[in-house]
Amino acid sequence: MPGARYMWGRGRRLNLRRSSDRRRPAVLDRYTQGMFAGIIGVLVLSLLDATLTLLLLSNGAVELNPVMAYFLSHGQVVFIGAKYFFTSVSVIMVLLCSHVFIQRPGIYLRSLLNLFMGCFGLVIAWELFLIYKYLI
Repeated sequence: MPGARYMWGRGRRLNLRRSSDRRRPAVLDRYTQGMFAGIIGVLVLSLLDATLTLLLLSNGAVELNPVMAYFLSHGQVVFIGAKYFFTSVSVIMVLLCSHVFIQRPGIYLRSLLNLFMGCFGLVIAWELFLIYKYLI
């Protein structure tokens, strides 16, 4: 087991060396700054989405996602916590499998972070449009 110094950005494995390692999930010691920025971006956009959703809901909107509506029925803190939890688990799964290459579309799983940010960006743009149209 590596020492504590590897937990603070001093690990040795930034990439996988063998092609056989790329076919299965593997935990690396270090990740790129781009991966870190993508993770932070997805988490921030998720929290912004939750905040804008709560703003719209407080002004008469309805939550259409049945899973999130269930958590919302237990309170706003539970709603935000569940949203953050689901987003964090998804990001961790992408992080752990970031080096896996999918043959058919020809992409690495780490590109899902860009897809997540794009989806959150579209949702936030829609929420801002709704706020502008109905609340301002």
